[in-house]
Amino acid sequence: MGFRKEALYLLAITGLAAILVAASNVGPADGPPIVLLYLYWLVRFLIEGLIFVGIRELIEKVSPSSTPLVMETGLATLLSLAPFTLAITAFDIVLGFPELGLQSGSQAGSPKISEFGLELVYQLDNHVALCLLLTMPRIILAVNARTSAAAIMEPEEPRHEGFLDTLDPPLAGTVIWAEAQEHYVRLSTATESRMVLHRFSDILRDLPEHAGLRVHRSHWVALEAIATVGREGTNLRLVLHNGETVPVSRTYRQAVESALEDKLVVT
Repeated sequence: MGFRKEALYLLAITGLAAILVAASNVGPADGPPIVLLYLYWLVRFLIEGLIFVGIRELIEKVSPSSTPLVMETGLATLLSLAPFTLAITAFDIVLGFPELGLQSGSQAGSPKISEFGLELVYQLDNHVALCLLLTMPRIILAVNARTSAAAIMEPEEPRHEGFLDTLDPPLAGTVIWAEAQEHYVRLSTATESRMVLHRFSDILRDLPEHAGLRVHRSHWVALEAIATVGREGTNLRLVLHNGETVPVSRTYRQAVESALEDKLVVT
């Protein structure tokens, strides 16, 4: 999931949460207008979401690639709770609001650490819910990646005659790399490279699933053509035996790591 899509998803989730919470907190007629309530909760949820996403990205960079998504999400949720609570408490103080959850729970002279502990407990359920919502796209991508990895291991079905069989002259050798370039597809074998006018999705159906895998929305690579898999942080790239480099998108990263674990090289 790209940065722009993730940012738009964060805005959408926080905006929806702000509308729902603001609507449920409408007070008397002399209370703050609904617009101000909405802006307050929007800023509040944005602060919470940004802190969670920032800590999650940091955990992904320092943790091994084999770390389960649920573990990374749970750790990021717990580590972001205290910074969020501190930030929103400061935000409320600046606006002149009492700390939420402590209006009736705190007593004069009680230790501040106890009040802060109560605030953490008060914020926990809503914080967990928002963090899970913000993680849903990654959960969906992980499920799709596992499905793609499982498809690689399925037995090959009888091959039907397709577009590749109609090429004249025929390709010299089997396809080791297919790359979509607008309306064309570049087909590469060990001895030649040819541009053809055809849909990339249709060409993928002509290629045997067990022989390779899709690693990007625009790239399919044969397993035998891959020399190493380089990992730089959370990014993967394939180095082919002919020296070419092929990018791996986040959508297919887990499937590539599962299928090519023995070729993974950390750079």
